[in-house]
Amino acid sequence: VFTGRRVNAGTKSKVRFILSGANDETNVRTFSDSHRKIFQRGGIDAFIMAVPKSLGLLNYIRIWHDNTGQGSLASWFLKYIIVRDLQTMENFHFISQQWFAVEKDDGLIERILPVANEIEKHQFSYVLSKKAYHSISDSHLWFSIFSRPPSNKFTRVQRCTCCFVLLFISMLLNIMYYDLSTEAKSSNKTEGSSLSIGPLHITPEQVCKLFK
Repeated sequence: VFTGRRVNAGTKSKVRFILSGANDETNVRTFSDSHRKIFQRGGIDAFIMAVPKSLGLLNYIRIWHDNTGQGSLASWFLKYIIVRDLQTMENFHFISQQWFAVEKDDGLIERILPVANEIEKHQFSYVLSKKAYHSISDSHLWFSIFSRPPSNKFTRVQRCTCCFVLLFISMLLNIMYYDLSTEAKSSNKTEGSSLSIGPLHITPEQVCKLFK
């Protein structure tokens, strides 16, 4: 479940859903996690759901919240949901990109999201949103310290360590090559004004010293 990065996009309201497939549908389920906060701004939350029998090919998800969050934490901006069948490893995309809020957009806190077809999954706006989100939250070394996906095994401590190593290496290289360009320029100026005869190099300074 991907929550948007807009201002006040996260929620503390109870989010419930019904997942419907070609063979069956679930009863009302509630997203919950006793070990960490869920549906925070810019968050990616993963859940495991068991069903008594296969739902078949999924058709839609009906999702809503009870609007019990305090203040700005009542509303929720849902980007999209990806459901993976662990038996067939097939992914089903449910694209939202909408607010679930009584005071924003159309004021709805309950929506039915149909499963996305191939055309919808390859729309530019959806692909750009996914790629940009992944690049910033996971692939960018510095930003990912704060926005690391919880499912990634590359921890924040490891990312922070890599950042410090990169910083210290950059500082070391700056120390090693500091003022090297100035020395090279002065050396080039000297070589450009000197007279070379075989292995001998005669500079104007040497000629001046000869006649003093």
